This record gives sequence, structure tokens and C-alpha cells, in this order.
Amino acid sequence: MQKTLLEIVQSTLGSMDSDAVDSIGDTIESEQIAITAQEQFYELATYQRVPQFEELTQLIGLSDNTQATVMKIPENATDIKDVRYRHTDSQGRTTFRSIYYLDKDAFLDTQLMLRVGDSNVGENILADNVRIPYRNDLGPTCWTTFDDEHLVFDSIDTIDQQDNTLHNDSSLVLAYIIPTFQLRDDFIPEVPAKMFSQYMNMIKEINSYEQRQISNEVRTRRSERQGHRNRHFGSIADGSDEGFTSDSGMGRFRRPSRYNRGGRFR
Repeated sequence: MQKTLLEIVQSTLGSMDSDAVDSIGDTIESEQIAITAQEQFYELATYQRVPQFEELTQLIGLSDNTQATVMKIPENATDIKDVRYRHTDSQGRTTFRSIYYLDKDAFLDTQLMLRVGDSNVGENILADNVRIPYRNDLGPTCWTTFDDEHLVFDSIDTIDQQDNTLHNDSSLVLAYIIPTFQLRDDFIPEVPAKMFSQYMNMIKEINSYEQRQISNEVRTRRSERQGHRNRHFGSIADGSDEGFTSDSGMGRFRRPSRYNRGGRFR
């Protein structure tokens, strides 16, 4: 079911009775189809969860003492869940503890009760010199976000763990990462086999309408049926038609994007 971008463009042109091309840049029409293929790839990957895009990876440490308990989400990640951080006990045994998500209000209620100046309290300095206290004698137990790009944790163990900042090597997270779509003849979009027919129909429908001002109702209905089917398959995997769920010890993250519904936490 895999096709290169050039093959996708050629197939679309054939369905529209347009001139054949040897490269996606040969004509304005072929270039437009290639751009549509890119846009529809991101549309598909955002609105319908693709299990293959879920990766076990690490958060990005800032190595900044003024933001000791702040980490960044992986590049191109639109969802994260099951955030964990490594803890080493007094006998040298290592475990990865689940770090639960708190909404901003609850997180601030807890952190702002800490007394800056106590030996076990430090401060994160965020944008606009906003300061959020944290404990420095305890491993992280919860997190929140204020900008949908950085995670702010409640604490760090600078004594037993001997870390001044949270490190990427000590973190684990399940992230939904959408691959980059490249506008090259030989590029192969990472579309799962069960979604490929829907993907092709989306491209052909849009180009038929935009290029010829003709809407193929049969292809539209077929694409809608396939979309409904794929959402059902997604719900079997994670219990939700919309993507990652928010359970005990697990946070759901939505990054704002031109390809999603606006970005939100739940």
C-alpha cells in the first residue's frame, strides 16, 4: 500500500484526466497536489490517532539552574501521556516512578504554599520573571504546563539524586509524534495500510473540487465511512475516539497546531 509522493501525485492526476508528470514540480497542478497530500497527511495524523506514531521517548532537559524543574516536550509531539522519572534509592536500585498531571490551578495552590528562603525550597524563573517555587529535597511527583510546550514539575531531589536540574536521561514518556512530511518525489508518507485508501480519497476529493470545481460524492462518502471505521479502531486501543485519555498518573497533552482543534489539556 506504500506509494511515493510522486506516485500519489500521478495517481491523482490520472483520476482527474490531467497531463502526466515525471516530477511533482513539473506543473503548477502537480505542485498543488503534492501540497494537498502534505496537508491531508497532517489532517489524518491529527484528527485520527495513528498507533504507529506513539513512541516511548524522553523529555528534553533544559540544563538551566533557573528552571530546575522545567522540561520540554519532544519535537513534533502533539500528545503525551504516562510521564515517568527515574528514582534511585539508598541501595542504588533504580525505578521509574509515574508522575501525575495536575491542572494549573491545583498545581499553583500547592506550589505557592512553599516558603521561598527555606533550605528545601528553590524557585523556577519562567517567562516575564514569573517565579514558581519548588521543593529541592524530593523527586518529582506531579507536573503541569503553562504554555503547552514545557512541563513544570513540583520538585527535584538535589540531595540524594545529586541533580541540580531534571535531566532527559532520567525521564520517560509516551508521546504522539507526527513525522515530518517532505515535498520530494521519492518521499513515502508513513500512512498505515488500513488508512491509505482513505488518505488517497481525501487528496483526490479535494483536488477534484479545487482544481475542477467538481465534487465526487461517491469518493466523499467512501472517505467518511473509512474515517468512521478508523476512529473505531483507535478507540479500541486507547478507550477514546479523540486520542490519549487522562487517567490516574497519566496526563493528556494537546499542543496547539494548524492541524488540530486548538490544543488543550484534559
